[in-house]
Amino acid sequence: MRVRLFAALASLVLLCVPAAASAAPTLAPRVIGGSAVSIEQSPWQVLIVMRGVSQCSGSLVSPTVVVTAAHCLAGITATDLRVWSGISKTSERTSAQESPVANAVAHPSFDARTFANDIGVITLAKPIDLLGKVRTIALPFGMDALVWPANGTPATVSGWGVTVPSGGATSDQLMRADLLVLAGPGQPCGQYGPDLDPVQDICAGTPAGNIDACQGDSGGPLVTQGVVPILTGLVSSGNQCAKAGYPGLYSRITTFLPWLSAQGSIPTTKPSAATNLAARNDGGRVTVTWSAPPDPGTSSTIWKVAAAPSGQSCVTTGTSCEFDGLPGGQAATFSVSGSNAFGEGAPTALTAPFVAGLTARKAGTTLTFAAITRLAGLTGKPTIKVAPIAKNTCVVRGAKVVMMQAGTCVIQLKKGKARHSLSVQVL
Repeated sequence: MRVRLFAALASLVLLCVPAAASAAPTLAPRVIGGSAVSIEQSPWQVLIVMRGVSQCSGSLVSPTVVVTAAHCLAGITATDLRVWSGISKTSERTSAQESPVANAVAHPSFDARTFANDIGVITLAKPIDLLGKVRTIALPFGMDALVWPANGTPATVSGWGVTVPSGGATSDQLMRADLLVLAGPGQPCGQYGPDLDPVQDICAGTPAGNIDACQGDSGGPLVTQGVVPILTGLVSSGNQCAKAGYPGLYSRITTFLPWLSAQGSIPTTKPSAATNLAARNDGGRVTVTWSAPPDPGTSSTIWKVAAAPSGQSCVTTGTSCEFDGLPGGQAATFSVSGSNAFGEGAPTALTAPFVAGLTARKAGTTLTFAAITRLAGLTGKPTIKVAPIAKNTCVVRGAKVVMMQAGTCVIQLKKGKARHSLSVQVL
């Protein structure tokens, strides 16, 4: 939903619209003045459905924290909400993209008459996976609220709302429109006069109208581009949709940063460097571990570990990575760096070269599949074969690998989606 203002705030009408699943499939709607985009172009955006009837949007600022409009949450409990991430179309919704909701809270000073303090937070019951399509977006920490965003700043707004000013069905496809901030902090905007609160509202659109968010877009992101994309505002209200002289009004995020920071662990800057980086031989693998810094919102960090000189890398949201197939007996170095919505932090490197473990066997000896499985640190009965480059060095015979001649025998193991390799030096 999105609020529609008719003439003045005193006659404000809240218009709820059905969730987009009910839209006729033959329609090909457009956001007013916008165009279709994929979720990869707005990967922090989530679809919110309230009581199975009305819809809003929100933005992920951590794996468990969604920022949206307070009027989407007024009179709503966690059990009334359903949240989906990583979807470009509402018709793509499945249980795999849905996140259970633990809590929902509107700003305690939200005024349903004037729509002051129109901001709220949904807390998810479990973290969203940030290694797929979904990402978080940066909040405007460090921005000067007295001057930012300035008049004329380019911005985008996106959502699944209705696509014509007169209303109608919501959009199945995620839509995005380019617009401008039309008044800096403290400046008048359009014909709103005293109805515009410059401390709480950002006025954005075009002077002539024709580009705007509308019903069903409430709580969606107004994004400006700095070094990284920044969540600048939230779709809140306006006098109708795309009406000349009455641009859209967006909740000004800088005003609410202290309140948002108290609602959960949210990043405020790019990650600090990791500490306690270490590597160890672990069966047929090398395990690299580190400690995350005590930054706010560290759960939003994606860590990348690079191994040299092999060129292998590992990406995780945890604090350990496993490497298979590193050249046994050779020195290797590792570095780890974290990134989040604010950018990439400083890397940490292992101070001394690490030597990957080497399993040695004499020519003519054998390794049973059970022994190979234990050396690789696996359980059960994985599929085992010899890599093509090692066929002159070792061969599979029955449930054993026979060491044939001097060289490196590379044994490959597969169990479900897990794949490992084990290097054996044949003497």
